[in-house]
Amino acid sequence: MLDAQCPSDHHNSEVRAECGTSSSQHSSKSSVSVAAVEARARAEAARAKANYAKRQIDVEVEKARIDMEKTRIHATLNALKEEAYNSTRADGPSHVSTSRPSDVSDLAAYLARRDLVLSGLKTFDNRPENYLSWKAGFHNAIEGLNLKPSEQLELLIKWLGGESLQHAKRIRAVQVNYPTTGLNMVWQRLDRSYGSPEAIEASLFARLDNFQWIQNKDYQWLQELADLLFEVESAKWEGYLPGLNFLDTARGVNPIVEKLPHNLQEQWVIRGSKYKKEHQTPYPPFSFFVEFVHDHAEMRTDPSFIYQASSAVSLRGERPPEKQWKTKNPICVNKTEVRSSSFPDPKNKYHEDPDKQCPIHKRPHSLKKCRSFREKPLEERKGFLKEHFICFKCCASTTHQAKDCRVDIPCSECDSDRHISAFHAGPPTWSAKGPTTPAAEHGREQIEQASEVVT
Repeated sequence: MLDAQCPSDHHNSEVRAECGTSSSQHSSKSSVSVAAVEARARAEAARAKANYAKRQIDVEVEKARIDMEKTRIHATLNALKEEAYNSTRADGPSHVSTSRPSDVSDLAAYLARRDLVLSGLKTFDNRPENYLSWKAGFHNAIEGLNLKPSEQLELLIKWLGGESLQHAKRIRAVQVNYPTTGLNMVWQRLDRSYGSPEAIEASLFARLDNFQWIQNKDYQWLQELADLLFEVESAKWEGYLPGLNFLDTARGVNPIVEKLPHNLQEQWVIRGSKYKKEHQTPYPPFSFFVEFVHDHAEMRTDPSFIYQASSAVSLRGERPPEKQWKTKNPICVNKTEVRSSSFPDPKNKYHEDPDKQCPIHKRPHSLKKCRSFREKPLEERKGFLKEHFICFKCCASTTHQAKDCRVDIPCSECDSDRHISAFHAGPPTWSAKGPTTPAAEHGREQIEQASEVVT
């Protein structure tokens, strides 16, 4: 029995040894993983603590900044109160409230409003029709700021541009020691140059005259014209521009009507004639014309109708799918040269050289030495040269015009370099010696030509 149990006990002891070894290995792995988790947790905690410390520092910095801003606002408020108190004492006794605000919300709101208004103010564009609105906006922006005249002048120069800026700078340079006088002079100059009724009317009429001609498909330009007409009508109804009443007449509206497409011109004739008959007036008022243009501009720029029109055009422009694969057959053409009719062909035998043969007598003498040609009236000589395509300057070539002539032959009678003696406007010099017979004249010309050839 003992011998039988010994192998089994030995086997059990081996099994327990193996189990102990595996459990020790498992426990060692578990301890390593726990240590890694703990290290990771400690790292996360350190990172979180560092982030928290950084946020705390940022909060402290922001708190210090807020405290400094409050201190600055309190100082500004006290300075404004002291200034108001001093100005009140200088003006005399009055009932001044001595209550102090509990916070600085009013001052903060005031400063925010000032920054908002000043940032919304635009630079003056030197257009008289915009001057009055810009001036009102500028005064509203500086109202309640208690600016000195010198500060107002500097701020005014900041928001001017172009020609108006140059006016203000010149006045400031002259009145540098008297800012109040300089400020008044700047406003007077601006009022006269840009705020007068004449300046505004001239600017509006110039914009109407310079507006471009509108084609049939220029719907965007039609809308811009409608907007411009609304602007002019608004200025007209203000009552301070009497010159705009000219637009209630036919002579005032017709130049604008001529800028419209032809179909709108025809429709205006129909609408205008109907209005005249119904209201028994010489001409429809300007407001009626503005309404007419505005209605057509809205109709032509309606997105829904523009989409339908563009779709219809695209559908009409598409080719049937079954014909897209077909190619066009080649076409053979012959190039034909076309010569300008203002010049004859120099190779044409019917246009002889007038410097070698006179086209009047068909004799071998030049036209510029022909006495019969010289004795003709100037208009007849011009017509003859034009008919035979002869240069008006040298009277010796049919291959160029007077503007391209490079021959320098001054007139022997007036010393002009723009024409020769044969094209002189006055009578010939030999006319005072008595008339000569044509035969002798022709013979003498021929002899002179011959002698020239011999020499």
